[in-house]
Amino acid sequence: MSASPSYVFGPRDRRGFLLGLRGGQVAIASVGLLTALGLVMATGASLAALILVVVVLGVTATAVLFPVGGRGADEWLVGLVRFLGAGPREWRSPLPHSGRLLVRDHRGRALAVLPAQPAFPPVLNDCLLLSVAVPRGQLGVIHDRRRGTYTAVIRVRDRDDGSSSFGLLDNQTKASRMAGWGAALISLAQLGSPVQAVQLVVRTVPADAAGLAHYLSERRVADVRSPILRSYLSLLDDAVQVTQAQQVYIAVQIGAAQARRAIREAGGGDAGAGALLADQVDAFQRQLAGVDIGVDGALPPRLLARVLREAWDPAAAPLLQLDPAGLDPAGAGPLMTTRSWRSYGSDAGSQSVSWWVSDWPRSPVGADFLLPLLLGTEARMSFSLTLQPVDGIRARRDLEAAQTEHLADEQLRVRHGFRTSVDRQRQAAAVERREAELADGHADCRFSGHITVSAGSDEELQRACDEVTRKATAAGLDLRRMDGEHDLGFSYTLPLARGLW
Repeated sequence: MSASPSYVFGPRDRRGFLLGLRGGQVAIASVGLLTALGLVMATGASLAALILVVVVLGVTATAVLFPVGGRGADEWLVGLVRFLGAGPREWRSPLPHSGRLLVRDHRGRALAVLPAQPAFPPVLNDCLLLSVAVPRGQLGVIHDRRRGTYTAVIRVRDRDDGSSSFGLLDNQTKASRMAGWGAALISLAQLGSPVQAVQLVVRTVPADAAGLAHYLSERRVADVRSPILRSYLSLLDDAVQVTQAQQVYIAVQIGAAQARRAIREAGGGDAGAGALLADQVDAFQRQLAGVDIGVDGALPPRLLARVLREAWDPAAAPLLQLDPAGLDPAGAGPLMTTRSWRSYGSDAGSQSVSWWVSDWPRSPVGADFLLPLLLGTEARMSFSLTLQPVDGIRARRDLEAAQTEHLADEQLRVRHGFRTSVDRQRQAAAVERREAELADGHADCRFSGHITVSAGSDEELQRACDEVTRKATAAGLDLRRMDGEHDLGFSYTLPLARGLW
């Protein structure tokens, strides 16, 4: 058996504004020093004044140097300001009260029909669901007017023969799939590419008992009266209560600013952007198919609406999936949402908690290092990895800037007697490794990971949080709970290619 290839994640870039400190930390330190200086100038050198100065400096140093819950005081302040200024804590959809009389029934009575455009909560207030004509039907596109982006979603499936999932493949096949995924990303990192971001979303949902039974009915060779078959059916009935299925989606996003010329050549406006996005999605699907990554195709508006709706109300997913055509686009959003510091609530009492993956494994890992989290979690979970391909010229420019900043920071630290920590040494080594990878022709990507779990009760939500954090830690992930920003974290795990801003 061939050896399993290993992959290395570099440490998170912690370059700061001054001596490794963020701008917010420098601002807090400056305010503390100015406050201490003002106290001395106002009260003189009395003992009481000196004690007060020491207290101020101590509080300032604590706020600057010692994070709480993985966040510094400046980061907590940003989160608090956003939580207080992000609009009402409770939002209700206006659609149930804004029906339009468009059609009549067989008796001539007018029927109220919802408008075609869904209503999204404040966190997605600037998003529209568009329908773009393509050769084989319609393509669903999410247009974010504030960010100027257009996003389409591809649904991924297992291999056509259904013979194996990624976790059961041999090492050589896993390496081949990973190399193919990398090659597909390289194709998007070319100079002038209109693709701004690519997102992989993996959802863990309860298994479909009817689907399992149907599969057994098609593939069985034993007689229906066989005790072996009856035993298997009993086992299947017990297992379906804890068996989870995965839904995998890939979101492809273009930016109106960076693709302005190409959009204009495609016709301009939303239609031109949709046509350009459809071309990019089609090309990306061919790249995936060429490396044995099966796709069901890009989602039309009704199926995209259903995917979004299932995120707001996971418990309704089995009912929503009964209609193979999908969902009316007007139903893509929730009927209500509630924001709290510790969670984000939506329809039918569903509560969600989100985390940001602040650090990835520090030691080399295999291609399947996330499988225990993605396949072994019983909770309703969405895992999102958003990548922004960086063209070679920009990547080299950013790399040179990182090297220059690191050298200048190190010289300043040596001059003032600060030691170089192991983390900073590893960051320098990661910069050198990136330089070598770029020279070898690899693509550079910015990336960010987020996780959201949902449950119907506080007790169930707490169990789900404990399970996910435990398995994420076992996979080498360092999670930061997004308290005060759970609505934002929830939006980052929707297939909208968000989370890098």
